[in-house]
Amino acid sequence: MIKTRSKLIGFRSGYWFDGSKTDSLWYENDGVVNTISMYGPTSGINGADPIVKYESNDLLIPGQWNWIKISDMDHWSVIGHMGSSERIKRAQENLNNHANRLRKLPK
Repeated sequence: MIKTRSKLIGFRSGYWFDGSKTDSLWYENDGVVNTISMYGPTSGINGADPIVKYESNDLLIPGQWNWIKISDMDHWSVIGHMGSSERIKRAQENLNNHANRLRKLPK
């Protein structure tokens, strides 16, 4: 099922509001989301969007996107679909860890 979806996602360009279109860099995907946008937003409206690898000891900066690598999982597995019980458990752990990070943010 993912293979079929990946072919549909990766065979045509998308269009931005100004009428310009995406190039072939946007074709690679995991069957749910194109991989170029997995790192964070890339609108470029205000210049390059700041995207950095998340480090637990670094200060979080408002307006900066922090990216975390989730190894050996695609978007279906991350949300708990179509995965083994081991992957579902890992997905739950990832989501719980992320919820704890968000809980620690200043209010």
